[in-house]
Amino acid sequence: MINKEKLIQTLLIAVIAAFMANIIFWFHSNMLKKDSNQQTPLLEITNPLLKEKKTITINNINIPEDENITIDGINIPANINLIVKDIDIPESSILKINTISLPHKSTVMFDEVKLENKKNLEIGTTHSTGTSRIVNNYFDIRGKQLRILEEKNPDARLINLIVRKSVPAGSDNDQNTRTEKLTQCVIEDVTEKDNTKSFEEIELDASRTALILIDVWDCHYNKGWLNRAEKVTKDKITRLLELARKNDIPVIHIAYNTKISRHITPEKDELVSTNLEEIIHYLQQKNITTLFYAGFSTNYCLLFRPAGMVNMKQNYYYDVIAVRDATNAFELPETLEKEYTKEVSLDIIEFMLGSSTTIKDLETALKYAKKPANNE
Repeated sequence: MINKEKLIQTLLIAVIAAFMANIIFWFHSNMLKKDSNQQTPLLEITNPLLKEKKTITINNINIPEDENITIDGINIPANINLIVKDIDIPESSILKINTISLPHKSTVMFDEVKLENKKNLEIGTTHSTGTSRIVNNYFDIRGKQLRILEEKNPDARLINLIVRKSVPAGSDNDQNTRTEKLTQCVIEDVTEKDNTKSFEEIELDASRTALILIDVWDCHYNKGWLNRAEKVTKDKITRLLELARKNDIPVIHIAYNTKISRHITPEKDELVSTNLEEIIHYLQQKNITTLFYAGFSTNYCLLFRPAGMVNMKQNYYYDVIAVRDATNAFELPETLEKEYTKEVSLDIIEFMLGSSTTIKDLETALKYAKKPANNE
């Protein structure tokens, strides 16, 4: 006997798959045409079957040499992530997108963009509402961020920041290498005792960063934890907050369930909120792309709050960096003395989400901030 629910589900999946394939085919066959004086129409994704959050990926767009291609605009419905991945634009060509329109909770992400000339990709007006976001556009193209920012951000302040990452033995500290080894079942002659930490110097635009302080509370039901947290707040977080303010880094205070620590007084231009949409809007208005995290606790709220590192990295595509001496974890009796739970939490952050740094390293990086060469 035929199971009607499974049959309907199978048909829906087939329809959605066919629809997505048609979008990709249409994009390649109709949108990427040579632009003399005529612009191509909008890329519109309006299929009513896409009611829940879906991700649509358009891969491998290779622009021919000596081509000037204009896409009139990209217009997608709510709750859709559109990823335009692996665009190769030769030096003699230009890809121009006039308008990107995004409704509530939608994302357009440009990833793995290969530019031979920083003027090869032009993006015009962007319209967004609610918690939609333009990711990696001309403000922040992954892998080419600073070349674009030199052109588009006159207020850029470039810093060289030392960050720490976790390197599992055998992985070569590279996601693509790890994936390839897993796919081909390559087994290296190493053990977990060979796992290491790497320290790297990354270049950031400080004017695109913000500091998020999560649950820097004034009270807690566990007196021992509160005493430890209060010491970190007084000795470290206040110093980090002063550093951010001195360097015009926007600050967001997020405190669920209880009031902010008596040692922290938000200033009038700093956001105090637990509303994710309000937080995202604040970050969008300031064109923020990188988030520094401090607060409590490393193993719970810092990771898993709505504006915590996991959600902001995986669903909103922000780069996230934990300030590891401005946080602590809720420990177990056997981990308390050496704060092993905190170290394990940082290891997850440094391997799965982003990286970590220290107040001192951030202070040094900001001290030597400079403008891009063509902005001086």
